[in-house]
Amino acid sequence: MEHLKIKTLESISTTDILGCFNAAFSDYQTPTHLALHQLENKMKSENVLGEYSIGVFDNERLVGFILHGYDIIKDKKVLYNAATGVIPEYRGQKLTGRMYSFGLPEFKRAGIESIRLEVITENLRAHKVYKRIGFEERRTLCCYKGTVHASPTQTEKSIKRVKSCNWDKLKSFCISEPTWQNSTESISRSAGDTEIWGIYDNDKLIAYLACIPERKRILLFAVKPEYRKQGLGSSLFGYIASLYGPELSVVNVDINDTVTNSFLGSIGLSEFLRQYDMCLVL
Repeated sequence: MEHLKIKTLESISTTDILGCFNAAFSDYQTPTHLALHQLENKMKSENVLGEYSIGVFDNERLVGFILHGYDIIKDKKVLYNAATGVIPEYRGQKLTGRMYSFGLPEFKRAGIESIRLEVITENLRAHKVYKRIGFEERRTLCCYKGTVHASPTQTEKSIKRVKSCNWDKLKSFCISEPTWQNSTESISRSAGDTEIWGIYDNDKLIAYLACIPERKRILLFAVKPEYRKQGLGSSLFGYIASLYGPELSVVNVDINDTVTNSFLGSIGLSEFLRQYDMCLVL
């Protein structure tokens, strides 16, 4: 234990983080392997900052990490745990708790008021660790994947790329609060791997969908309230399926958003896991 050091990731390259990231998630419930540009895009869109991110080092080798995004939400400084990982041979040493023991006093001094994260509900060990640190569940989130069988049927209204956005207006279309990585703020910070497609009535945007084509991932979609139940959502998903293939995923839908959950099932997607949205108030 004495040979392990904990410090921030301010001076650590994204390449070094990537090696640890992929090793840590290689045996995860949903294994993840990112290319360098994918991790760079994730860190940019989620506003991951080195001064708020923490690493565990064995000599100079990064063996565990917590990547924290930063934002000001409703005039409060908030961090988001974008990823926590420990490579397999270093697990069982309570490194996540040790990293937070290192970081929390510094975060408080910096005026951070809360930290958010998501954890898979079946990951009982991680959930227990976060509860012990002080995180509490805010809500349950549903994650979907499958083959979309919707078709782009809109003829009177046009589907086209959204070039510029009124983010406050887009946010107002949402039924429930998006999670950090699916938020309009994260999408607006995207490093270029995200596309936004919209349906227009004349020149008025009435529905939109943000996606990462390379990952077949839908980040956010919404229909203006007065235009719902007209097939606009199905048309958007059908259009994206026609462009990039029908195998798509949507993660972190609020379980209480029955309209969205029902819609995703109706177009062919199936729930494959659930997560807790958790928060630690400092």
